[in-house]
Amino acid sequence: MKKISFVLLLFVVFNVSTIGYAAGRVNLTIESVQEIAVRNSSQAQIDDLNIFVNELILKDSKYDLIPASGTPMDNAYKRGVDPIVVEMNLEIAKRQKDQNLESVRIEALKRAYDIILLKKEYNLENTRFNILTENLNVMEARFKIGTVTESDVVDAKYKLEDKKLNMFIVEQKLESAKSSLKNLLNYDSDLDIDISGDIEYVPLGEIDIDKILEAAIKKDINVYRNEKEAEKSRKAFEIVSEYQIPDSISYQKAVYNLTVAESNLADTISNVEMNIRNKLNDLMNLEGKTVLAIKNFEMNKRKYDNMLQKYNMGLISKSNLQASHEAYENAVYQKYTAICNYLIAKAEFESLI
Repeated sequence: MKKISFVLLLFVVFNVSTIGYAAGRVNLTIESVQEIAVRNSSQAQIDDLNIFVNELILKDSKYDLIPASGTPMDNAYKRGVDPIVVEMNLEIAKRQKDQNLESVRIEALKRAYDIILLKKEYNLENTRFNILTENLNVMEARFKIGTVTESDVVDAKYKLEDKKLNMFIVEQKLESAKSSLKNLLNYDSDLDIDISGDIEYVPLGEIDIDKILEAAIKKDINVYRNEKEAEKSRKAFEIVSEYQIPDSISYQKAVYNLTVAESNLADTISNVEMNIRNKLNDLMNLEGKTVLAIKNFEMNKRKYDNMLQKYNMGLISKSNLQASHEAYENAVYQKYTAICNYLIAKAEFESLI
């Protein structure tokens, strides 16, 4: 045990480190954000330590399969059941690390998308601000010639000030989103970061639900744990059956434990299947909304291009062009919001299979 503790101390000393970055400016892509988040994850270091401990326990257990004293049944249990538990704990530690890293990737994706969407939202609010600024200028000019009242000018000023406040709120949200991402990446708080690149819709493609369910069941940690618990209970039942009569308490307890373990396994598999089907339905609904948002964007872009052409030809008023421009910018924001929500759900779904 002292040897294990000494090795653990060395592991911690040489593996736990903090990766920071000096103040400055850095431009990141979605892919680089995920890579950096995984590389700088402190949870990964903790998981590596957990794996290391369980590897030591497995190695140590191979030299301690038979106790110095004990009944034949105890010795058989030690040889037959204990190795299942030790190997199960090691495999669970490895799977937990993979799951945690996948969670880090998805969290990095979410925080990067937050920044991108808030930038799109700011662009939308800025478009509205410019429209309101022009409207105020028009109102003030009309007030001078007496075609509108002072109340109309005050109302236009209020709308403009209200839009300024909205823009300030979005700016604060953007800074908060950047801080959140920097915290995840373990970056210096004074570092100015930005996310580059476009977000593209990636269709689901052909879906084979049987293969998806099979992969999800195979990957699920709880399914694996309950499979091993059932295996452990079956082995324990075999040992007890060899040494105990059916009427004994030990035998009946072994029967009970095996029944519970197999029932838990069946329930866990059923829950995984139901969860996968539900998430797939949700994902397909999000994909449908994304397709509609993209079509709406394309329609509004055509309208805006057409209105811009008509405005340049003197066929429509500035207010008509402004309304079309605002509708276009809103469609841009709604498109990217739909795509981000869909891609996040897609990433979460794919992490389960």
